[in-house]
Amino acid sequence: MEKRIRKYFIILIAGLLLVILISGIILFNNTMQKVYIRQMEQTNKNLVQQISSSFELVIKQISDQVNKLAIYESDFESLVQKRKLKITNSIKLYDELKQIVMGNQYIHSVYLYSEDEGVFFDSKRGNCFRKEKFFDRAVIDAVTSKYLTTVPPHKVNNDVLIYSVIVPLKSVGTKARCVLSVNIDVGQLYKDVMKSNTGDKEINLYVYDENNKILISRDYNNLNKSIMKKQKEIDNAFPSRSFWSVLNKKVGVMDAVTYSSSLKSYFYVQVPFSFNFSKMFNNYFLLVIILLLFVTAVIIAYIILCFTTKPIKEVLTDYNDKLMKDMLTGSCHGKDKLLPMASNMEKFFKYNNYSLLLIDVNDNQLEIYKTVSLILEELSAPAGNLVMKPISIFSNRVAIIVNYNNNSVMEQLTDNYLRQFYQKLNEKYYQQVYIAVSSGKTDPALLSIAYMECDEIQQYKLSITDHIINYRWFQERKSPIIYPVELEKQLINNLLVKNTEGCIFYTEKFLKHIFEEGGLLTDIQIKNYIYQLQNEILTRISSLPISIKTSGSSDMKNIHSRSQIHDILLNFIQSICSEIAKKNPNNESIINEAIIEYIDSNLTENDFNLNSISYQFNMNRNYLAKLIKEETSYSFNDYVNMKKISLAKELLSTTMLTVEEISHRTGFSYAHYFIKVFKNMEGITPGQFREMQINNNNA
Repeated sequence: MEKRIRKYFIILIAGLLLVILISGIILFNNTMQKVYIRQMEQTNKNLVQQISSSFELVIKQISDQVNKLAIYESDFESLVQKRKLKITNSIKLYDELKQIVMGNQYIHSVYLYSEDEGVFFDSKRGNCFRKEKFFDRAVIDAVTSKYLTTVPPHKVNNDVLIYSVIVPLKSVGTKARCVLSVNIDVGQLYKDVMKSNTGDKEINLYVYDENNKILISRDYNNLNKSIMKKQKEIDNAFPSRSFWSVLNKKVGVMDAVTYSSSLKSYFYVQVPFSFNFSKMFNNYFLLVIILLLFVTAVIIAYIILCFTTKPIKEVLTDYNDKLMKDMLTGSCHGKDKLLPMASNMEKFFKYNNYSLLLIDVNDNQLEIYKTVSLILEELSAPAGNLVMKPISIFSNRVAIIVNYNNNSVMEQLTDNYLRQFYQKLNEKYYQQVYIAVSSGKTDPALLSIAYMECDEIQQYKLSITDHIINYRWFQERKSPIIYPVELEKQLINNLLVKNTEGCIFYTEKFLKHIFEEGGLLTDIQIKNYIYQLQNEILTRISSLPISIKTSGSSDMKNIHSRSQIHDILLNFIQSICSEIAKKNPNNESIINEAIIEYIDSNLTENDFNLNSISYQFNMNRNYLAKLIKEETSYSFNDYVNMKKISLAKELLSTTMLTVEEISHRTGFSYAHYFIKVFKNMEGITPGQFREMQINNNNA
């Protein structure tokens, strides 16, 4: 073994000395080709995917908004039928269409098509058109569909490029059918997306369909032309797409394409670029220096190998372990480097299947490699063709490469052996050990991917109760958990009214949500959610004369269990409750800032009542009514009606809204009830009040 290794070292040194000058040029070219060009190609790919996602997000938001309107809030059929009865009904119809336009900055216009009358109503022009005379011919055929559909980007009046979302409206008590066409200004969307993602006007974006027809472009003259022509321009200019071909021309253009399944279109970008020659020279010089240093290091290693008294087997083992670590962590990429490494370590790679075990201990100060190796020697491995090789990654992290003949051997390993292995480790590092198990691989070059799988699992320790986690199980359950804004509001409201039991109740619900909602959060996400909750609470109570100490970043960094998070957050909430109780023994200022403020902000909501307030503050309904009576000298209904009538008087004096519209804006379900309450409180009807205000202004 020793002679063979020395022979390999001599051959290696001789070969390196022979080709050192040539290798500098080759390395330079390969580096530029593989690193610089490929890096730019990946950057362009990420750019076009980001642009595609921006288009998809805007169009999805508008589609969801329109679909919700069509299902739940559609009253257009009634407005269409009543528009000829009163001019105000016609005005209201167009106002409703314009309200949809105002819902998103990229909505250009809205068409409402009445199938019964064969008429299009256009929000942009405020006019209606017969179907046969309607100017947007692309939409006419689409409105006959009974389902949600879209019309690809098309020009309207030769100046605006729009993408139409066609939604049939839900019929209510009538057979008349109406269809809504929401038109998105993709020309403006194109400009904004390109500005936010590139900021470079020289970058060209083309969106084309599956027939290679251009749908969206900066230059409208390119619309409906074949994308093959644009792609051919780059192929003609840079046929080889290599570093030297671009270097000769000083400047180049690179392209990238991605497919949007939701839009059924391709996004294609052309990005110009140039080279920095001084930087390339520095890279070349650095490569030569690195190569010389490497040769020097090899010579020194050979001298040490020949004359040191250290056993050659130990040197070889350390070297192999380092190569294995580099392979797992991504420092060594590609099968061309991995397979020669595997041939030098035949005893570790005897079978065709591979998996990885990644052992992590929370304490960074611990050294676990020796402990893991001793336990592997102590426990007998499962019967069968199987080899396990431990590799030290960090002081508190060890990877074990499992090389096995068939899947049944691996199943036996995970079912029984790993439990025994974990129990041995847990006896030494109580409740701090986590073992991640990767999916199976059939190629040693994929072990770096197996390491990434295990490393990803180790980022979810707080979300997973088991300490042995299989990647397949993890993938099935990995989904995001949205921050519980509603629970946060309810917790803060209970803090402000000094309801300690309610605070503890909603704190427990908050923790249960982020731990048991059905998805998984990384440890960092969980800690960020706790930070966010603490910051929101401190912001809301900042006007109160109290001092609260929060957990610092160092405290949160040392958290490794759910119980620690539970204790920190609960102590934080209880300390705030205690401080508020000391500073506000009678609850007066807190009620003014919380309950009354909540009533004033939400009294016009349709579902606003005493029950909704009691739910929001987790307080008894009768007790809450008593507090409101003591604070305002009015009953709950009288106080709310007084505020609503005050708002109605302001609208009657400053706007020309109808009495019915004002009644809805002020939270009354029916106009006649609004008139009754108004007259009871003011002694006159709303119409008489407005007339009196007009007369006073004219006088």
